[in-house]
Amino acid sequence: MARKVPIKVNCKINNKQFRITGELELHEGEGFCIAEPTFDRNAMPKGFQPEVLSGFLITGYPSASRSIGKARNPFDDLKADFKTTREIDLGTYGQLKTSYYSKDRGTNKERVTFNVSGSVKLPKRITSIAPLSEVWRPGRRPNQFTGQMTFTWILEDGTTVHGSAKSRYNIQSEIQLSTEQMRVITFDLATTATGFKQSEVIRLYDVAEWNNVLPNVMNGNLD
Repeated sequence: MARKVPIKVNCKINNKQFRITGELELHEGEGFCIAEPTFDRNAMPKGFQPEVLSGFLITGYPSASRSIGKARNPFDDLKADFKTTREIDLGTYGQLKTSYYSKDRGTNKERVTFNVSGSVKLPKRITSIAPLSEVWRPGRRPNQFTGQMTFTWILEDGTTVHGSAKSRYNIQSEIQLSTEQMRVITFDLATTATGFKQSEVIRLYDVAEWNNVLPNVMNGNLD
């Protein structure tokens, strides 16, 4: 069953402070979700394309994954709030950092807040995002783990922008992450003057099983 969670994105980017709001539509356990932030594009600082926030939004709410085989997802514990930090290095196009957290997960009061800072210089609007994978690795302490992935955004003039992302997840979940896991994510992105709609299909695999499903993934079959 789908549920909607309000989001608030507090930004300090390119020396300008502003806020973006919206909502997530989550289909927990089904591997499908939607993010719809709204904003005044003309009020955004020069060089900042709001679609770059796709590097934080649904990808930062991993309970929307569908677990395959032996995969174990700590975010499936909907009673457990989480806090995450993520840094994205866009090379010559800049850097972004975020810390974000949930509150009242699994209730009708649930909400997620993102605090994003940095400097970016993207010359054109982002029109699409390439599929990606993220590896989760258990941390030194229970309920903590790390993630690494690389975003690839395509701008409207055909330019490709890569963003290397490193994350630290902290969730007080009853479901422990004891082995490496891999998320495989595909995106659909639609943009307007007042927002964008980002849809994702997400599958979570146990890395030990990953090589067995890789041929199917390459053929577009994530099941």
